[in-house]
Amino acid sequence: MSARVKLTDVAKRFRDSIIFDDLDLQIEPGSFVAVMGPSGCGKSTLLRLLAGLERPDVGRVQVEIAGQESPRISFVFQEAQLLPWRSVLQNVTLPLELGGQEAREATSMAREALIRVGLGEALSKYPHQLSGGMKMRVSLARALVTRPHLLLLDEPFAALDDVTRFRLQNDLRAFWLAERMTVVFVTHSMTESAYLADRQIMLSRRPAEILLDRISELPPHRQDELRVTSAYLAEIEKLQNQLQSALHSRAQGGWRLDEEFP
Repeated sequence: MSARVKLTDVAKRFRDSIIFDDLDLQIEPGSFVAVMGPSGCGKSTLLRLLAGLERPDVGRVQVEIAGQESPRISFVFQEAQLLPWRSVLQNVTLPLELGGQEAREATSMAREALIRVGLGEALSKYPHQLSGGMKMRVSLARALVTRPHLLLLDEPFAALDDVTRFRLQNDLRAFWLAERMTVVFVTHSMTESAYLADRQIMLSRRPAEILLDRISELPPHRQDELRVTSAYLAEIEKLQNQLQSALHSRAQGGWRLDEEFP
């Protein structure tokens, strides 16, 4: 099962800065959505609103599952945020323990999640013994172990090398195809957005508005071979062209392009 997300007339302010003002957004269950935009526009704040870590000042944020009151939500941050005194296996069991899962079952579920991300041989290692890519795999396993209805990711692959990032992108896409949870993925990269997501949303500077909201034309199943195809390059070009068109339309209303994306 996956979550339906709906933001209605949402306004959010931090001190004297308006992050959102009258923002509306709907995400259908089982969608994979990438959210882009300039630094500081409110992408991370949007994720925190969806996770319930922040509350809107005005408006309503709904994350709903048909027939259930409490959808399971997992969050993967920019940094792995692992507990250094717990092993890889113990880090992944943590959300299950906090949820009251029986210890033996929690361990079994955590071991299975780690095997799925390719860390079946690293269960007893500690965070200081892991590479950056391995730490992010642990973080991803920890997020997936609860089988979330909504998975939120805040630029999780930004600091990784290309080889590791491409592999994790493929893994994440495969997990989504298998589980069909709703995914909201924040990124600065158009190429990552084009490869991963089935829907791309571009936010403007604060107060953030939706500049672009488009559906991908790429096939559901994607592997590394796609990255050098004309279809993938055409998808990136369409994304860029549609963004430029949206920015020019905005500029005609008195906005300067260099103010929006310097």
